[in-house]
Amino acid sequence: MSLLLNLVESLSFVLMAALLLTLLLPRLGPRGWLRQIVVGIVFAIAGLCSMEDPFVLTPGVLIDSRNIVAVLSAPFGGVLGMVLTTAPLLIMRLVAGGAGVPAGVAGIALSAIGGLCFMMLLRRQKRQIAVRDVPVLGLIASLAVVMSMVMLPSWSVIETVIRQALLPMTMINMLGTAMAGLILCADAERLE
Repeated sequence: MSLLLNLVESLSFVLMAALLLTLLLPRLGPRGWLRQIVVGIVFAIAGLCSMEDPFVLTPGVLIDSRNIVAVLSAPFGGVLGMVLTTAPLLIMRLVAGGAGVPAGVAGIALSAIGGLCFMMLLRRQKRQIAVRDVPVLGLIASLAVVMSMVMLPSWSVIETVIRQALLPMTMINMLGTAMAGLILCADAERLE
């Protein structure tokens, strides 16, 4: 299967999670802790499903849509949601093994931390995430991928990733984050 097709397939789990959350979150009411748990679990399941059939670029270098749920987890699910999302993703990447483990773990961590920082910025501004914020999250997820590439085992592997996967990964991270984020923001704005 081609890389782009595999990434689109992987992205479908993220989009299904966003749609599922639009059904579940309005039923939870004002219980913030329960919202965080639900967001964390749903995003974790989507990320794990995405990671179940990754595109293997080179042995141990696995490509999927896990960074999208990692970056969205804190802005939509708070700190608890982020922890519940990223912990299983990190464990799954460690268990999968291979030469790309340090880069994979770094990508997940950087995406989650970037989303957490953005959530803290929103709280400081005393506002909720809005549609206009979503592209920033896509940029964070894409930058996390680029920054984590320095953790790959050799320059030849980095070159392979740049030549064969960087553009599709960046496109899917931007597009996937935008689509999932817009689904969640539009639903939240509709309910207000």
